[in-house]
Amino acid sequence: MPIYAIVKNGIVENIIMWDGDANTWSEPEGSSAVEISSDTQACMGATYANGVFTPPPSLGGG
Repeated sequence: MPIYAIVKNGIVENIIMWDGDANTWSEPEGSSAVEISSDTQACMGATYANGVFTPPPSLGGG
């Protein structure tokens, strides 16, 4: 099952497994669900901009 980052205002707020069916669930208002590919590392607190996840500073993001 695909894994998605729930992104709000450019920050990953949650990581979920979801089949992508909008009839079973939809992201919270003001958020977007961004599918995480198998070669992408994303975590809660990371930033997301221009298709790129960046870890928070405490995890080596800058």
